[in-house]
Amino acid sequence: MSLYRRPPSFQSVIFRRKFTIDRPLHEAVLRIWTFRKSEVYLDGQELHPDLQPTSWKDPVIIDITAFITQGQHEVRIHATNYNAPVAVLAYVHGLDVGTGPNWEASLDEIEWVNAIPADQVQYPDISRRFPSPSAALLSRLTIYSAVFLGVFCLTILLHRKNHSSRNIVARINASWLRWILLLAWMVLACNNILKIPETIGFDTRGHIEYILYVVRQRQAPLATEGWQMFQSPLYYYLSAPLYSWFSTFYDIGTVIKLLRIIPLLCGGIQIQLCYMAVRSVFPNRNDLQCLGMLVGGLVPMNLYISQGIGNEPTAGLFSSAALVASFAMLKRGGWEHVRKVAFVTGFFLGLALLTKVSAILLVFPILLFFILCMKSSSLAPFSKTKAIAIYLLTISILSGWYYFRNYIKLGRVFIGGWDQSRTIVWWQDPGYRTIGQLTRFGDSLRQPIYSACVGFWDGLYSTFWADGYLSSIVRYESRPPWDYDFMLSGILLSLVPMIGILLGVVSIATGRSREERLPLLLATLCTLIFVVAMLYIFVTVPIYSTVKASYTLGLLVCYAILGAAGFDLLLRGRIMRALVYGLLGCWGFSSYLSYFVR
Repeated sequence: MSLYRRPPSFQSVIFRRKFTIDRPLHEAVLRIWTFRKSEVYLDGQELHPDLQPTSWKDPVIIDITAFITQGQHEVRIHATNYNAPVAVLAYVHGLDVGTGPNWEASLDEIEWVNAIPADQVQYPDISRRFPSPSAALLSRLTIYSAVFLGVFCLTILLHRKNHSSRNIVARINASWLRWILLLAWMVLACNNILKIPETIGFDTRGHIEYILYVVRQRQAPLATEGWQMFQSPLYYYLSAPLYSWFSTFYDIGTVIKLLRIIPLLCGGIQIQLCYMAVRSVFPNRNDLQCLGMLVGGLVPMNLYISQGIGNEPTAGLFSSAALVASFAMLKRGGWEHVRKVAFVTGFFLGLALLTKVSAILLVFPILLFFILCMKSSSLAPFSKTKAIAIYLLTISILSGWYYFRNYIKLGRVFIGGWDQSRTIVWWQDPGYRTIGQLTRFGDSLRQPIYSACVGFWDGLYSTFWADGYLSSIVRYESRPPWDYDFMLSGILLSLVPMIGILLGVVSIATGRSREERLPLLLATLCTLIFVVAMLYIFVTVPIYSTVKASYTLGLLVCYAILGAAGFDLLLRGRIMRALVYGLLGCWGFSSYLSYFVR
């Protein structure tokens, strides 16, 4: 398993299988599936030259009955593929010669090794150089024990002193916690911004090239002009003036580090948006506000992605702002109120679309949310229609010019990073998909670094609750300066907020008020749509780096309200409450310290 990008090229591999026939056969038909052409040999005799199927789904069928006699035989398949790994599926019904671990493979017919089954789990070497989450947890057990016991005992103590108080969290003002988290974020940002090497981050060089293009050309590039040039332009328009100003005072390395100001600022504002979201959905539940804000404010993917250069934190900020603005639709009011909500929501969603095209996935669920909110209102049908029109027109006016420009100049409104028209051709392992990659989960709990190489769900979990890609670094010596004992142990502790979020989805079916149920439905629908979209990319672009939880950064407020609703179901007893608070305190402690550079 290699983590590097592979250039396009033809690859050829010879597969062989030795077998013995101990009885006469009346019929033997060899069926072969290959991606491109292949040659088949039986006992050194070529059976069918240059097999090239019209589709990899259709097998090439060869009747080998006349060649199969009692005794030893050897079948060889010379397979070729382009811009992808070489893979073969072959079998003869009734014979134990089907492709599997008992086959051998060679590049030169001299040195042979065991062929690797397509569904065999493979980890890159760098993954094995990090401790397991359980070992990391044991190394920090003293610190976690102190945090856990402190929170646990304090919860029990306050419950006994005042039975009318729900719990310790009810005594903490949510607004104060908001300021504490914002202050902690500011301290982390000021401490880290110049300490983290400028190479840390996803596609940093490509984003810098985009910013330089805007600085020099004073316009957005076309998708065909560079590695990251297919991205929407707003983030780069915001970064270009900073680059011009900083470059007059500092060297290029320092300028790149200082450009992190925008992503860090966006990540910090997400804490405020989480606070606004939980206040809107749970206005009379200070405890749920605190729990939701803690989950949303300390999600690791926001902590690490905001410390690199890229457009995801900015797109996430505008997407979250659109969702928070839409929650105001639940408040009662006249036409002026509805019109304002529709405009503000469309405004932020338009900015999100002008930053990253994936924000298009939010347009429909928010529209459906508006329709459900207005369904039981006293507004006239014309007023409802007008509100929807304002929402859609605002989005179109703000972001439509960029996508219309793409259509005029490129023939399509959007060209993705893997589109062949960009003539940037490359591939990564594994290069194919199997059922196991779609259904398997659990490796990320044992070996999270680059567990996206194993399957979709492990990749999603490891990049949501940790920097599972090491911010795109593939060499151990160049890894980010995170505290890996805290980060990796946090993988196990993250099961607590993960359970809270999943229970938040379940809580929709409980007896919640309409004002709580509708935003929870919206959060669940948005999450489901993004997961389905990532699954589609995962299947159609079969490389490990297509799985990245930070694509859902705009759903941070959704995770906050779902987490709060889930914990409301979970915290039913005094001991259970103290236990969960203690574990959640350990998780928050590890999340923050994981990415605080010392």
